Amino acid sequence: MRLLALSLLVVACGDDPAPNCLQLEADCSPLYEPTFEQVYTNTLARSCGVGAGSCHAAAGAKGGLVLDDADIAHAQLMLNDRVTPGDAACSMLIKRLDHESPSLVMPPGAKLSAAEVCSVRKWIEAGAQR
Repeated sequence: MRLLALSLLVVACGDDPAPNCLQLEADCSPLYEPTFEQVYTNTLARSCGVGAGSCHAAAGAKGGLVLDDADIAHAQLMLNDRVTPGDAACSMLIKRLDHESPSLVMPPGAKLSAAEVCSVRKWIEAGAQR
């Protein structure tokens, strides 16, 4: 019976449950309400899409990601593991917002506060709904 329970645990979790995922703190304090509208208005548009360096405005579209329109932004974030709804630790967006390397962190040259990243994280953990 014990072997069966252990086997089920390995099947459910895999040998390495999250090889490319972050180890996130159990909880964090969001800067603002973690809804897409708030995430888009307070972080994505301001820091990535139309403000700051505008790396993800339509003219630049770094990585093929355009964040200067809320509907387009949400649709594109759901592609290619950029956001894994319900799983912030495995979402590329959180990996890049929380990266330690200055060459990989987004936005470049101006790392977001922990509370702002927490708002994005909580939105993703809640299912990343539009």
